[in-house]
Amino acid sequence: MTSFFRNQTHLAVQPRVPANSTTLPLYRNPMNVKRRCGCPDIAHALDSRAEYSTWRKLWLYLAQSQKQMGVDLITDAAIEEMKGHLFITDGDLAEAMKIDKTDIKQMIMTQKFRFSLAVGSDAASQINYAAPFQFVSRNTHVILVRQALDLFIPKLLEVMYRLKEFALSQKSRRATDWVLDLGRDLMKLEKIRDDILLCGTQGTVNELLSLSRALGGGVELCEELDALLCKKVGLKGCYDAGNIPTEKYERDLNLAVGSALADLALGISRTLTEWGFFKTKQRDSKSTFMITDLIKRANTDALAIAAEWARCLGHGLAVGPHALQAMFTSVDSLVRRFEYLIVEISPYSIEPLLEEELPAIITSKIRQRMVAGGKSGEYVLQTLAHFSCQTLREQENSGLPHGFFNKIRETVFFMPVWGEIDEMYRSALDTVDYEKTVDAVCAPGGSLDQLFEAYLASVEKVKSYQTPDKGKDKLVESCSSGDDADDEDPLATAVRWAVRSPGTMVTSDYQSDSGESTGRVGNHGYRPFV
Repeated sequence: MTSFFRNQTHLAVQPRVPANSTTLPLYRNPMNVKRRCGCPDIAHALDSRAEYSTWRKLWLYLAQSQKQMGVDLITDAAIEEMKGHLFITDGDLAEAMKIDKTDIKQMIMTQKFRFSLAVGSDAASQINYAAPFQFVSRNTHVILVRQALDLFIPKLLEVMYRLKEFALSQKSRRATDWVLDLGRDLMKLEKIRDDILLCGTQGTVNELLSLSRALGGGVELCEELDALLCKKVGLKGCYDAGNIPTEKYERDLNLAVGSALADLALGISRTLTEWGFFKTKQRDSKSTFMITDLIKRANTDALAIAAEWARCLGHGLAVGPHALQAMFTSVDSLVRRFEYLIVEISPYSIEPLLEEELPAIITSKIRQRMVAGGKSGEYVLQTLAHFSCQTLREQENSGLPHGFFNKIRETVFFMPVWGEIDEMYRSALDTVDYEKTVDAVCAPGGSLDQLFEAYLASVEKVKSYQTPDKGKDKLVESCSSGDDADDEDPLATAVRWAVRSPGTMVTSDYQSDSGESTGRVGNHGYRPFV
């Protein structure tokens, strides 16, 4: 995996305009693999075009706020001219690329000059009127990060909705845990998004005095102007730039967002690790191998994202906009592939896993019954451990069938639970609580519906996706993510799956010569499926 934090220069906007194109190449995938690149909206959320366009929007918001506070110099005609030229053109962007980005003063002067040429001479004098010179550079980064989060969070909601529907249809506690893991990561991102603050018009003492005189009052009018700017931008307030330097606040924001994205990648990796043991809906070996390989590669990429972020923090490297841009695009690509792979997991492969967990559940229940009857819990555990080691040794050395529970039935010490072992072994008794948990979280009116209410548009988009009809053996094309689906992505082209009919026998990884399907039962051997 290419290290996308080691060299950040390859993420910069390219200054050359292709001869046969009217748009600039704004972004290059940090992993240098086209099919792994995230959606274009995420890729361009933090690029130079978005940055300079945000400068123009801030100048417009400043003029509107000053006009609202009664500054006579600001005219309605100038505001209308600014509204018509908010987005930077390719020519302006090409000129901006010729300037060293470390020279902030020269960049601001160039963009202000290009904006004044676009809006006309009458409105040119009203751009950044009486505000600190670095007003736009101090406020742009937090707005772009908020915009990137606004684009990314609904996509995460789409994945959660898919998993929720899967968990509800299969009454799967495991799938519910996957949804809750994503929900915790979503809450982190939402908390960061809601707590983002603006710098406002704060600056040096001379800059504040100049702005207060232009507003016709004292410093309290500058605070009122900041409140209007926050309302127009959509942020809840301004941070104290006098005590917190802008560079430190931006660095802390980058660290918070990057760490939350790295935690999300680790959570997806844990889920993909479990999926590696599941079966897919593919019936032919070639398609099954392809899906399995895609799961492994997605898991590898998820671990690489988290490892690169940890390396960046461990070495004390600066986390700038380019590194954060790489994190957004990489995690967005991972989430897209994770969403594609959800529909490939066969629900019938989760049932044998429940069977594997039954011996541990039964052992725990036996201990509880014995302790409730006055027996020593430590002695019960020691006896059960001795039986387990003894039966495993007999099976390995002598080839005898596994008789763990038979030994319990033959031991007088466990006589109080002899009649309950068969009932304990019924998996239906252990899934009732699972169904209640799944319904409480995923059913209509559950805890997840509160999250989805704020993102109804994203949920409706997921509902419109093509889904397989249950009860019919038919081929269904795997859904793509819209017009931005990559033609080179194997998941967006040739992936198909077959839907199992109800009543079909659940097959296992182990099958005898007679055709009898058997499933592994933890560390206690094999037994036929019921």
